[in-house]
Amino acid sequence: MKRVWIKYTFFSPAIHVGERLQGNIFKPCSDYLRSTTITYALRYHLGVKNLIAVGKKIKGNKKIINRNPLSKSLNVIRTEGSRGPINIEIIENAETFVYVYSVDEKIPEKIELKVGGFKSLGLGYSILEKIEEIDLTNINPQPIQIDTYIPLTKEFQDTLDIRNFIFPLFSYVFIPETMLNGKYIKALAPGSKIVTRSKFLEKE
Repeated sequence: MKRVWIKYTFFSPAIHVGERLQGNIFKPCSDYLRSTTITYALRYHLGVKNLIAVGKKIKGNKKIINRNPLSKSLNVIRTEGSRGPINIEIIENAETFVYVYSVDEKIPEKIELKVGGFKSLGLGYSILEKIEEIDLTNINPQPIQIDTYIPLTKEFQDTLDIRNFIFPLFSYVFIPETMLNGKYIKALAPGSKIVTRSKFLEKE
């Protein structure tokens, strides 16, 4: 089967890619645009189910902002309690690369959407612009060290054509199940060594 990925540049004036809340007062930001974050944002925005996207390490300026988070269930700003005012780490002028594969649908060359957390605070507006197409159809599998997070699901592993683990480093990534809820699943972390045809998973 022909396997062509589209490489995009990614830019956001300010973005938060969430880590677990620390001490109920600090929400750190990941250094990586995680595959689950960008995959599910694109699926929702484009209305495409059979789509996989891979984000890479984010370049930009980290900054801390102090805000009262929005209660999604009540649609009000929290001002007290265990989830009152918190410090949120964001990345300003965030830049990275995104790789997208879709089985059925043609993906636009330019995409504007919102990605990540705290969209109610104005974060996450992002622009993806196509650079090139990468045809992996006739590429032989080879050992590489990845510079991204890869969820350990059959869908991601098959689409990325991961053949073997040489030196896996494990972590967890969040997969949304509804607008309000989701779950953490096991993932390969940056620095893992694997055998795959998807050479773009290496460091840029």
